[in-house]
Amino acid sequence: MSSAALTKALTSLLNTSPSLTSAVPRAFSVVTSGSSFKLPDLQYDYAALEPAISGEIMRIHHTKHHNAYVSSVRNAMKCSI
Repeated sequence: MSSAALTKALTSLLNTSPSLTSAVPRAFSVVTSGSSFKLPDLQYDYAALEPAISGEIMRIHHTKHHNAYVSSVRNAMKCSI
């Protein structure tokens, strides 16, 4: 699927699902607790964006890719203190 087709599919999905529209910004923000960063739980199931994005891709993105960014920020904060 091309990036334009994916963007169109996601836009269409978000426009037709108000609950996803409100959950997406929260799901992609870093939650802080004091000075500690943690990976937020998704507000929706990994399969919620199918067929545009598979549940397995969402699981990998969230647990591996997004978590790596959060871990890097946490490590960077430790080094700067």
